[in-house]
Amino acid sequence: MPFVETCRMEERVRMLSDYVSGHWSVSDLCRRYGVSRETFYAWRKRQMSGADDWFVDRSHGTVSCPHRTPAALVDQVIALRPAAPAQADEARSSTHDRMKTVRYHPGPKCRPSTRSFSI
Repeated sequence: MPFVETCRMEERVRMLSDYVSGHWSVSDLCRRYGVSRETFYAWRKRQMSGADDWFVDRSHGTVSCPHRTPAALVDQVIALRPAAPAQADEARSSTHDRMKTVRYHPGPKCRPSTRSFSI
């Protein structure tokens, strides 16, 4: 018997189709497909939303990064890089000196306050 190849997206569609058929309970389906009930309900919620791509994998990456280096500073750092790798050793010390002129200070570190304030 040949191996049957399926992808996760097809399995999600099949699982929720099995649920809609009414022949399986949520617990049975979760056991059969190897997912938690929480995951099942998350997929069902996405399906019920009416989105065309509800079954597609979602990114786990962050949408924003509050401590990301500002774009202007990134451009300045890239401009300081030597054009050719052979120049890298010679430019290393001068690059450090030029970086001091950028004067980027992200601000104070976040620490819990040790002072108590009263009004």
